[in-house]
Amino acid sequence: MLSDYQLLKCGRCTTLQLWPQPSVETLQRFYNRSYYTRHLETWFSRLFMRFFHRWEVQRVKFLRSLQPTGRFLDVGCGVGELLADMAAAGYEVYGTEVSPAAFQAIPPALHS
Repeated sequence: MLSDYQLLKCGRCTTLQLWPQPSVETLQRFYNRSYYTRHLETWFSRLFMRFFHRWEVQRVKFLRSLQPTGRFLDVGCGVGELLADMAAAGYEVYGTEVSPAAFQAIPPALHS
């Protein structure tokens, strides 16, 4: 299945794009409930998530240094960790997510 796709790189800005774009159904199969819960299964996974959260805190600080306030859009927001951190930092946050399992795990306060 992955062999059906390739990464295309923009010659001007070096942005990468997956081509062809997967269907919503394909994305939902890949990002199923276990994708969002498997990090809770082992002690190593839980430890990794602690370090990931520390990295995310640094990412929020970096984004604040670029744009101290305003609106923030997270495309593919997963279970909303970054949205929650950006909202706590004072941003008006928006997110998109194709996985129903992930959307259900987003804190209700972030739903609109």
